[in-house]
Amino acid sequence: MKLHITKRVIIFLGLIIFSGNILAQTQPRVEPSELGSTAKVVGVFNQNLAEAIRLALPGYDDQALGALFESVAKKYANGFDPLQINLDAIEALFQIKAFGDGEAQERDYGYQISKKAGRIYLHKDRSSIKPYSVRRGNAELKLVSQTHPAMLRLFGINQSQLSSFHSNLILFEGVQKLPTGGYGKPTSPVVDNIYSYGQRSVEGILTEGSYIKILSKNALTNEGLIINWPRFQLHPELQRFEVRSKADLLNEAAEHIKRVANPKHEVNVKMAVVFRPVMVGETKVFIPAMKIGLYSRPFADAFANEKGENGELFYVDLMKQSLKYTDREDQDGGSGGEKII
Repeated sequence: MKLHITKRVIIFLGLIIFSGNILAQTQPRVEPSELGSTAKVVGVFNQNLAEAIRLALPGYDDQALGALFESVAKKYANGFDPLQINLDAIEALFQIKAFGDGEAQERDYGYQISKKAGRIYLHKDRSSIKPYSVRRGNAELKLVSQTHPAMLRLFGINQSQLSSFHSNLILFEGVQKLPTGGYGKPTSPVVDNIYSYGQRSVEGILTEGSYIKILSKNALTNEGLIINWPRFQLHPELQRFEVRSKADLLNEAAEHIKRVANPKHEVNVKMAVVFRPVMVGETKVFIPAMKIGLYSRPFADAFANEKGENGELFYVDLMKQSLKYTDREDQDGGSGGEKII
């Protein structure tokens, strides 16, 4: 009899576990690929504004995205402190004297640093190292692609918070001035620098204005370091995690684009779900937003002198709950000038 009851209990528990697994499998979730526009829209220009905006919209499920934001709010209810900057490591890697919070300008280097804000800017004069060939640059790039990632831990960067980290060459080319006073063809490009750039993400969501950039003349000679890695804290008033409908987002995006787009231009639109920094009083906090990149060019001729290719970035708030804040004027897409989307 006891054995029979035990079997029933085991079967009953098994059914509960099985049903839980089914619920877990059917619960909608957000895949990383659903947080941004698909690859199909990259570089594709459209004369139909409404269609360009619709095609750029990420494919996330509204409820799943709201649940993701709620889980982030709970996990970091007390905030996510800035990185712990290892000044000793920076001094050794850049071969400079001891330095700390504040700013200074020495003979061959300058810096600005704030541990509290998780921010550092450092540049060392390496102008004595002349540009070199692209062939040598590619060899140096292979080495830098190994040394720069190793620096992240020394700088206090948790690589699990990086959505991407890549290295590349910075090239420039000169122009020969002709005896007649005009200019000839550009000279062959040479390597001026090698950089690595990493964009921060929190739980898979791009975090605007939070990134690291390392600059080196070659694999052995470091020249610059920029780190913006502030305390992560969601807006303190955010209590309801309902995401605005996609129709609502499309309408707001369309209204903005119609105001700024040239009716004689075709457009390319890209979007990404991000956390963007705003100010509540004197405190920097983050809110969920849709980052929208608009690029335009004249119909039929992408290389007309008349146009150049025009671009603009703007944000649309994602939450139904209205939040009070002040926009930060120094938002730059999280890259110190590089527009990432």
